[in-house]
Amino acid sequence: MSRSKAKRPLAFRHRVPRGLGPLVSLIKEYVVDCAYKGSFPACPSAREPALTGQCSNASTLFWIMAGDKKMGWKCCSLPARIWPLGGPHAFIEHVPSGTIVDPTAGQYSRWQRIPYEKAEYRGNAGVRIDSETGLYVPHKPAIAALAKILADTRSASAIQSAYDWGIAHGSTP
Repeated sequence: MSRSKAKRPLAFRHRVPRGLGPLVSLIKEYVVDCAYKGSFPACPSAREPALTGQCSNASTLFWIMAGDKKMGWKCCSLPARIWPLGGPHAFIEHVPSGTIVDPTAGQYSRWQRIPYEKAEYRGNAGVRIDSETGLYVPHKPAIAALAKILADTRSASAIQSAYDWGIAHGSTP
């Protein structure tokens, strides 16, 4: 009689597409210094506990730097009323391809599934449009991180890589 091996539970890991990885890495590096309101307890088995509470800042930065809605990016949110285990949580979706980009997925355990399919649309990622320049301005905690990212020598190639990824996956500039 043969014994069947017990199946291990699947790991729910969020993988960042190759062309978007450099930009996501830069954002994760600098967003940990952003101030945030509220108290967000870190998950005891989180892969990247420093990212806890930074999902809105990180998503806003990615949305702006990857080309915002003009390149097909949409800001999404999982309010606590929808996802009581981990909400509120913010992330970005590329509408033409359906790709989810979640720079702060590491704040959760690798075994915790994030229910992206239940998300709500968030509008302009909490940013305002400057009346003089017409450019997007993120909320105050993310402004310092944005300045640091843009000052980093890796930012130009990371932004170009994200732009090229968007074009290759259905965005029209």
